[in-house]
Amino acid sequence: MKLFDKTNPTKTININGKILGEVVGGNGKTTKMFEGATDAEIRQYAEGILGKPLTAHPTAQGVWNGELNGTKVNLRNVSSSNTGAKWTIDVINETKIKPLVGQNGIEIKFK
Repeated sequence: MKLFDKTNPTKTININGKILGEVVGGNGKTTKMFEGATDAEIRQYAEGILGKPLTAHPTAQGVWNGELNGTKVNLRNVSSSNTGAKWTIDVINETKIKPLVGQNGIEIKFK
């Protein structure tokens, strides 16, 4: 995840050929914020991180998730933070994350 690299992080993401730049709102270490993607593009990006389709959570409305080889990805349109984000992608237990941020998870948020 070059987005969270300590020495040379990328400041953009590519969703289906659309380049989105990071905007103010993330904490810089474990949370990055972007804007300009459609709901469908955000879901596609989340599924691309995991490498397979997400499924709707059985009891939590507005949450989709998936797991592959121990890596968990959650896509949610609910949040308790005050960032103004409409979508959050949580990536948990991905082996490349902990060495980069010192924690087991990161968040990619979309306004």
